[in-house]
Amino acid sequence: MKQALIDESLESSDALIGAEDHDAYGVAEHISIGEDLSAAPEPPEQIRWRGTLAGPIQGKSTEIVYFQEGWLRLRIGSREGVESEKLVEVGFLDPTFVRRWHFHKLWLSLFTLGLGCLATTWFLSAMGIPGLSADVLALSIITATATVVLALTMLIRGARRRVIFVTRNGRVPTVVLTAMPGRHNTVNQVAKEIGNLLTEASPTSNPAGPEQLRAEMQGHYRLRDAGVISGELCDKGTRRILTQFG
Repeated sequence: MKQALIDESLESSDALIGAEDHDAYGVAEHISIGEDLSAAPEPPEQIRWRGTLAGPIQGKSTEIVYFQEGWLRLRIGSREGVESEKLVEVGFLDPTFVRRWHFHKLWLSLFTLGLGCLATTWFLSAMGIPGLSADVLALSIITATATVVLALTMLIRGARRRVIFVTRNGRVPTVVLTAMPGRHNTVNQVAKEIGNLLTEASPTSNPAGPEQLRAEMQGHYRLRDAGVISGELCDKGTRRILTQFG
């Protein structure tokens, strides 16, 4: 199971980020979010829960560790060593995760092309256009049908399920777990476990107050400085939070 903290296709997702208010900065310029935006607490030590997701490449996996101090660590590696490691503060994450399907672009394109060719062939056959022999039409229908069946089969077999955790108020996608074909149940179980831990850590569902909103904005800056999210995502999350100040 290969996990990616943020992938490029999510950065422009309106469903995750929501509407942007470009006037938010002007409305809330007086709001102070603190001087030291990138200072993070001491590294966590007390492990509350640990899970492992197998990667798509043999020998590689993602270790997920939930620390009692309120951190989630995602470490990708193999027997040769650790390739990448990220720490995410769980206090700003929404326990309700988002599920998305991801299909291979090649097979999706072939499936769409095959459907288009099949529809066109059937239309030409029904219209009875002169110059088109029955053999040519039959061959075209067989070819288009075979393309559709093959592409659809590969789409289903190669479909990947993505589980996305976003920040509570900024709605910034912060943790993305990708389920490879045949491992959808595993990633769902891991996501539910993480969601339960997040709910236990921050059980309240009341609207966040000014202090909580400021703390989340600071958390966004720390995630940006650590390379977990991009600067663009950080700015979008900040704008969304600023609109919630009274």
